[in-house]
Amino acid sequence: MPRAARASRSMQLKMQPERKQVSVLFVDLCDSTAHVAHSDPEEARAYLDDALRLMTDAVEAYGGTVSQLLGDGLLALFGAPVAQEDHALRACLAAISMHSAVRDRANQAQVRPYVLRMGIHSGEVIVGVAGHYLWSHYRADGSTIHLASRLERLAEPGTVL
Repeated sequence: MPRAARASRSMQLKMQPERKQVSVLFVDLCDSTAHVAHSDPEEARAYLDDALRLMTDAVEAYGGTVSQLLGDGLLALFGAPVAQEDHALRACLAAISMHSAVRDRANQAQVRPYVLRMGIHSGEVIVGVAGHYLWSHYRADGSTIHLASRLERLAEPGTVL
């Protein structure tokens, strides 16, 4: 087998989907559409980048993986790709950290605080690398993802369900 084919085959084997127990954290920046609709593109981008940085910093601080950036929010996994026995605790601590970070930012910069709403759910998912053409991401599928998303949509602004 040619070397390039072996490398491609090796990469495919590493990307095989697997079942994992995880905690899923969905985060949404409330009222961002109204804010960016009245901003020029550079201001809108700076606003969203700052909020997403606060979110991703909290996820990474607790060992989570940002699976998807969702415009004005994100989907994070705890317990994948590296297993963590305390994935549920880590997801909760990341959520608390995000709320604290947005409060601290508002107090330090004397600006209107970002308001986040979040949903967390734990359970079994199928995870793996998904990608086509020029993009790829670490993807998770299963009812756990959908329930976490639903919880985020049901959460009141400034809360976690």
